[in-house]
Amino acid sequence: MSRHNKTGPDAIERERRRAKALELREQRYSYRAIAAELGVSLDTAHTDVKEAMAAITKEPAETVLALELANLDEYERRLRIAIEGGDLDRIDSALRVQARRAKLLGLDQRAALQVSDDMRGASAAEGDSMISALMAGLRAQYADNVTSSDEGEID
Repeated sequence: MSRHNKTGPDAIERERRRAKALELREQRYSYRAIAAELGVSLDTAHTDVKEAMAAITKEPAETVLALELANLDEYERRLRIAIEGGDLDRIDSALRVQARRAKLLGLDQRAALQVSDDMRGASAAEGDSMISALMAGLRAQYADNVTSSDEGEID
């Protein structure tokens, strides 16, 4: 069993304390007063308020992201149909949709970080080889995504 059970009695008590800390902060209590009221350190009082606020904003942000990704899925589906029907002018639009998805998901940043970490101390030839391998992996992942999205369509 892990040291920090996320649903055990300690976790439940911690979440209740965080909720109370946020409630007190809303009532304009200082962090010192919150700490005294809850019987915790000043640092814990501050962390509790910060964590409670993060929990409040996390769920709506995840919901917005899911809705945006669903919209992008629909745009991409429609563009793919148009492109397959011969409307090649829509390719640029499809690429913009894919770029937006990559930005929302942070894919470009992750790929850049991975390349940067992998290429430390590598020769130019090794770097070219790593980039080629990375690009092949991305192409394969894209092909898998397109294939899996096609399986859900009804002709």
